[in-house]
Amino acid sequence: MPIQNVIRKLIRAAIFAILTSPGICFAADYKAYHAAVNNAERCLVTRQADSAMWYYDRAFAQYDFVFARDALIAAQIAWKNGKAQKTSNYLIKGAASGLRAECLGTAPILKSFLSSALYQNLRPQLISANSKFISRTDTLLAREWARRFAMEQAAKNRGVVDGSGFEAYRLVVVDNVQAIERLWQQKKVYPGDQRIGPGANCGELGNMHAFYTLAHYDCMATEHANLLWEAVRTGQLHPCDLAALYEFERLRLESVPAGKYTNSRCKADKRKIMKFNLTWFHETDKASLEEARRNRILYWLCDESVDRAKKELEHKEGYKLNFGYR
Repeated sequence: MPIQNVIRKLIRAAIFAILTSPGICFAADYKAYHAAVNNAERCLVTRQADSAMWYYDRAFAQYDFVFARDALIAAQIAWKNGKAQKTSNYLIKGAASGLRAECLGTAPILKSFLSSALYQNLRPQLISANSKFISRTDTLLAREWARRFAMEQAAKNRGVVDGSGFEAYRLVVVDNVQAIERLWQQKKVYPGDQRIGPGANCGELGNMHAFYTLAHYDCMATEHANLLWEAVRTGQLHPCDLAALYEFERLRLESVPAGKYTNSRCKADKRKIMKFNLTWFHETDKASLEEARRNRILYWLCDESVDRAKKELEHKEGYKLNFGYR
């Protein structure tokens, strides 16, 4: 074989290795992932556990990074239905994407699992898989966003206490949003679960630091729809987070006076409020429900009926299926 062909093959192999390395490139389209997970959740609420696990197996086999909440839900289904090996497999997959062993206790269904010998034997593997994931994340960026979030909350709390801190709070929010914009423009990076790992809050089971900044920046979803959608498409932002940001925008614009907008560019003619009926189920009229249905399909969310059924199932059977605004 000519040396030029050998060199070309080596170069192609090196490029492929770089592009497919976890934590380095986020080029994969996550449409198939969310389609499979949505089907799994639909099967869960219609009592088709085996089919639900089949869809989770499909999603988890196709993608190196999975959202921690999905792995935890899959493990709950497996354990409740007597599938010990699948429970272990799902938890190891989740740990390799940032799911910490400490968060398993948020799911009542897993109480018996946590007291079992199976868990005691599995725990070292979970810790090891999670440690390897952390070693691939951007720890400097993680610390930066923990610091930025703390500064934002401190400025917000000062404003509540003495009534004089709104402008300081607004400036912190603006600075944080600009940092997100720079990350995206320069590196196509969103500071979320895949890049910096899920946050410490097991109730949210996702890194919400940047999310809260975006939620508090009026017209964020309208101004940066393309950025947010591309982050969803590449697996850096969950579709539920995108929908929640639109709902936060609408809520703030309806309840916050214009003089208290954190985004001074937020004007009435720039608003593009999409309805998803996700977080608070505020929509009740037929036209809004139809709009939300179409948007859910377009932006890779499950049916509203599935979300409602998940809340009931969580209450009745001890599942942990809802995480913050996700």
